[in-house]
Amino acid sequence: MSPTSGPASHRAAVFPGSTSSRYAQDWPARLTAPAAAIVLAAALLLGGGTMQGLPGDAIVIALGLLLAVLLVAAWPAQALGPYRFELSLLAAVLALPLLQLVPLPPALWTALPGRAVLAAQQAAVGIAPHWAPLSLDPAGTWRAWLALLPGASLFVAALTLDTRRLERLTALIPLLALAGALLGFAQVAGGPGSPLRLFAYTQRGSAEGFFANRDHFADLLNVAMLLTAAWLIALWLQPRAQASGRALAMAAGWVTLAALLIGLLLTQSRAGVALGALTLLAIVVLAWRAGQAKPRLARRVALTLLVIAMLSLQWGLYAVLARLHQDVFEDARWWIMRTTWIAAQHYGWLGSGIGSFVHVLPQFQSRATLIPPYVNHAHDDYLELWLEGGIPALLLMLTFVAWWVTRSLHAWRMLPAMADADTHAALSMLLRRAAAVGVLVLLLHASVDYALRTLALEATLAVLCAWLARRHLDTASARDAHRSGMPPSPTARNAEPGSSPRHGRGA
Repeated sequence: MSPTSGPASHRAAVFPGSTSSRYAQDWPARLTAPAAAIVLAAALLLGGGTMQGLPGDAIVIALGLLLAVLLVAAWPAQALGPYRFELSLLAAVLALPLLQLVPLPPALWTALPGRAVLAAQQAAVGIAPHWAPLSLDPAGTWRAWLALLPGASLFVAALTLDTRRLERLTALIPLLALAGALLGFAQVAGGPGSPLRLFAYTQRGSAEGFFANRDHFADLLNVAMLLTAAWLIALWLQPRAQASGRALAMAAGWVTLAALLIGLLLTQSRAGVALGALTLLAIVVLAWRAGQAKPRLARRVALTLLVIAMLSLQWGLYAVLARLHQDVFEDARWWIMRTTWIAAQHYGWLGSGIGSFVHVLPQFQSRATLIPPYVNHAHDDYLELWLEGGIPALLLMLTFVAWWVTRSLHAWRMLPAMADADTHAALSMLLRRAAAVGVLVLLLHASVDYALRTLALEATLAVLCAWLARRHLDTASARDAHRSGMPPSPTARNAEPGSSPRHGRGA
């Protein structure tokens, strides 16, 4: 046998100029896709808690750290080249908590908003002035920074994947949301004492799935409905000549959509159900926008959704109406928001430190209010962000919102004709538009809750943002080049960033 025969020679024939040593060096890139899938699945199954230090969160963070190590080892600079702005914004988000941990001299620390009173209290008990970080809870800031790693590494990993692999990764969201909905059915059937409830601190009369909070579970179900609808509409747009097995796939998709909607109603989440109405409307618009060449498509989707909604209401309508009759102003969250506003003004433009909310809020609580003894979050991500990160954190959030608006407009302005010639490109377009609406759902709910503080929805947001970040539709020429093992043409490379043999399907 020739020394160059066997697998190594085969690889050299497929990838001219490659060697076995170079192939061995590519192992981090080849593991990126399965590692990203593991992180996303772990986050959705284990990252639904709302308190720091939970064992499930620790597992997800460890997996996110391993994915980050893989990315550093592979570092596909060519695939990440088009995403300089997104990576710069991500780097700024990761840098903010670390900067808050830098020790400051006593004179500077005391001059910061809200610190003079603390310095006086320390002096009163005999604590001498000393160097201290901006964060008033350094341990909490470290934990918050670590909690950012799974979402950050998953976002970067998703940017390196070609469209097919990103679709497979994204499919985990509706699949695991469906599993959560089925678990939610069993939780409701088992009653308040059901052993299937995974967290000690949770609402006992509703469906929570793999989450501790029903409102956060409702967010995942809304996003999953959007993504499921994108696949359904893409199947509907498929030419009949290519539609082998389409009827069975569409039936499975509609059953999944119905189960997700029933699960949403069983959460009894007022905000979740309200956003669910927005989700159903967005699905109809998605069908209308994508099927302009097929005018009946939007009407059929709207009629089917109406039938599903009417059938679903019998499972959760009574419980939802009962919650809607409650006086929303008696909810403790409004007192928590008001107290958070006062605390944010006290700590001024630099904040109290990311992750310090639990440490800081009790200083401003009044015994006369309806606030519970322990409050883990502000029930308003933007207020909590202002309290902990000050003006820099708000500027980062505004930058992200501006980016989301720009990329969403780009996704919705894509003409259907761009996708008509390629069914796969139609799915890519639909998933981007669904991702745009999914991010909107999370941003809207963040104004009355803290969904983005859970690792599960942080990972979901990362995948949605990866879809929005992609610059062009997938093309048949780029995929054919992948299958043949030949470098794609310059046009194909421009159409699908990161789709070269090394950084595309092998990423």
